[in-house]
Amino acid sequence: MTRASDTARLLGAGGTLANDVTISEGSPSIKLNDTDTSRFIDILYGTRNATFRNTMASGEDMDTVAPEIIFSTKDDGETREHFRMNKSEAVFNEGSVDLDFRVESNGNANMLFVDGGNDKIGIGLNSPGTSLHIRSSTASNIAGYRDGTTGLIVEGDAASYIQLVASKTNPMAILFDGGDTHNDTARGGLIYDIDTGLSIKSGGSTRWTINETGNLLPSATSLGVYLGVTSATASNLLDDYEEGTWTPVLTDGSTTLTLNIATGLYRKIGTVVHAEFYIQRNDSANNTGVMLIQGLPFAHTALPAVVGQVWIDNSSSDIRCMLYLPTNYQQLYFVKTGASSSYVSLNEFDNSRYQYAAFTYISQ
Repeated sequence: MTRASDTARLLGAGGTLANDVTISEGSPSIKLNDTDTSRFIDILYGTRNATFRNTMASGEDMDTVAPEIIFSTKDDGETREHFRMNKSEAVFNEGSVDLDFRVESNGNANMLFVDGGNDKIGIGLNSPGTSLHIRSSTASNIAGYRDGTTGLIVEGDAASYIQLVASKTNPMAILFDGGDTHNDTARGGLIYDIDTGLSIKSGGSTRWTINETGNLLPSATSLGVYLGVTSATASNLLDDYEEGTWTPVLTDGSTTLTLNIATGLYRKIGTVVHAEFYIQRNDSANNTGVMLIQGLPFAHTALPAVVGQVWIDNSSSDIRCMLYLPTNYQQLYFVKTGASSSYVSLNEFDNSRYQYAAFTYISQ
């Protein structure tokens, strides 16, 4: 079939293609090729061509082998494979060359961009700054991106978020694993569960949790905060805070006197205890023994000390004295100030009268 200098040439019999079929006009040509190992279509123009190929290994039956379609181009002698597809996969850039891949959406020319030369992926941009760079809009007023050690950049000119969503019965987490000898599924992480709150995991276990009401809770009472140091120094560990009430007991060490009011409060931060008490005597018995207050919430450390003051509010002849706490004791002595510096006896505290005291000491 001819027209002027154009020629269409079909070779074969009974509808079977036996040789090449070429449609040409001068230099450009379309070539259909059939060999024992491949069938392909070449679109040629000089030294350039695009190839659509179905290949197989030598000796295989072309009619029974699983098909594989390859699309490649040739430019001035350099052939690059772009895309291949078979029954199990579709692969872009199987030849691992400097070849970019780009997907354009209706509003973004770089909705998905694979930088073949630098091994990076961009979503929303064609110049990813790291292995995966997601951009909703170009961020202004930034100094630049971190070096190649960053695995993910999420960029936006307004607020940027990474959101994890799961059903309310399941936790969500960012997990970290250093690949050491521990068998835990993750060495560290941030884990959120609606029943417990946001937990911090370290060393393979959950250490701290911010619950749903905003309180910070340790996973064990031995955990605390090291203050003023950069390593775990025992003397710098703040691992306790407690507040509560205690019941002061008025005694001479063997006999307990009746009180109409016996109120005590305390605050404990670390090993430091601050306590107060307010009592009213309701016992007229004669007792010349040394006056003591027992029932302190914590035992004193191994050091005798004057720890506070008390006002004994009698009907007359009030007494203002110091509170003395011996080593390892949980009872206070009343020590008069001045030249005598003697202990106060129970008979020096009038019946139906009051004491007001505050003291601070170091617990064991």
